Amino acid sequence: MASIGCISDINLFELLCMSDIRDPKYNYDDTIINMYLVYKKARKCCLVRLLPSEKDHIVTVITDLANKLGLVVFLEDIRYRSYIIGHADVIEEFIQQTKYLSRDDDDSKYHEIIGQFLGFRSIGHDWFDYTKKRITFRIRIKFNDVTYEPFCFVCEFKKTNIPETLQYVRELAESFKRVLPDEMSVIPYYEISAGMTARIEALKRRDIAYCKKFYNEYRNDIYNFWFNPSELSSMFERSIKSREEFYANAETLATYWSKFGDDLSRDEIQKLDQLISKK
Repeated sequence: MASIGCISDINLFELLCMSDIRDPKYNYDDTIINMYLVYKKARKCCLVRLLPSEKDHIVTVITDLANKLGLVVFLEDIRYRSYIIGHADVIEEFIQQTKYLSRDDDDSKYHEIIGQFLGFRSIGHDWFDYTKKRITFRIRIKFNDVTYEPFCFVCEFKKTNIPETLQYVRELAESFKRVLPDEMSVIPYYEISAGMTARIEALKRRDIAYCKKFYNEYRNDIYNFWFNPSELSSMFERSIKSREEFYANAETLATYWSKFGDDLSRDEIQKLDQLISKK
């Protein structure tokens, strides 16, 4: 497979096969595709946020790839190893618009500007509130049996003009399609989620049919809400490692979900862990 230093031309398939960015634990294909879309100016910029467990060398690899594509990698937030990647003029525009803004408040103007630069139409939405009914817009790219998802944003359902936003996503998908290889199909679509409050209520009333139907959404509640691994999320994962255990523990899991948003002490976590272990 090719390495970064010997790419003869900017070819997406060759980029996806680079040995330098391969890692058996992680899949960086969406990152590579996003950087290619930015390089082709099909989108303004993209964001890469590395998990704590991801190796530091991947930053060097991504930077090397960005240099090859003529892009700039800007460390947007050192706390989360969060990087914005774009052409030099776009990064300079971003720096100028945000240099006097605070990054501490998730609802700040700073984060609104990030969303605008990334092409999200959820500005002013509390997209992190999983209790509300929400709608997610996605663009998927398929090649052979592989599916990539380089673009996604979440909106509050009540605040969203669905036809208008879907039209925007379709137009963006067309811009992706124009620069991607013909062998790749580009699919825009959306999903509606009833919200975590509805799922909590279903658990409390032991609505097994509902739990079965939305099993994957319950799992996503865990992964989305607890972005970084924690003792509590580990208990959740152990509790629903099989569908059978998930259904059997519906009432206990409802107790956990009712705690979302609160700061649980170590003693409380241990008590909950003991409770789930007895089931």
